[in-house]
Amino acid sequence: MLRTKKGIYDKYNPDRGLCSIDGCNNLQHNHGKKRWGKLCCKHHKEPFARAERVALRTKHKDMVKAEIAARNIEYRRSIAILKIYPRPCTVCGKDRERAEYRTPRSTTCLICKANQHRNSHNKCIYGLDDRQYNLMLLSQNGVCAICGEPPVDGIRLCIDHCHNTNIVRGLLCSRCNVGIGQFDDDLDLLASAASYLINSRVKEVAC
Repeated sequence: MLRTKKGIYDKYNPDRGLCSIDGCNNLQHNHGKKRWGKLCCKHHKEPFARAERVALRTKHKDMVKAEIAARNIEYRRSIAILKIYPRPCTVCGKDRERAEYRTPRSTTCLICKANQHRNSHNKCIYGLDDRQYNLMLLSQNGVCAICGEPPVDGIRLCIDHCHNTNIVRGLLCSRCNVGIGQFDDDLDLLASAASYLINSRVKEVAC
């Protein structure tokens, strides 16, 4: 055990080694928060140690500058490539024009971005990914589960779920989805509405 101003430290602590100077068996000096330097307190204060630290800092700065310069070159190359249109989207692979990308630096087209956003939203809210959605759509023969109408103008069917249990019930068109939502999924209200329409039709036939 070794007692210092910072506290008591274990001599055999693997986080704290010996001085890097040959022949010196002193422990590395403490930087605080259990961070150890490469030299002991004695050699850390000597002039040659300060010169060594300055050299190490200069070498580190040169390495950082070289790394930044290499990154800048790679960045300029990537920007030059991104300015070429049409260029393929990294997701769908189709050649897209500038208007089909959100920014000049975007690598994913707007259509794929929207699909990714919708997929992540459905996965987060309903626990349903694109594969499960397509399987459910296939089981419904590609039509709304209530009215039996297919989606129009490429609009996807809405995911209908129970607001109490959050369980997905099926795929509906926007009209049917909003309709049962207006009735708050209340079976009594829906039955009353159906009875009202039946009675109205009977009266029209009687007249």
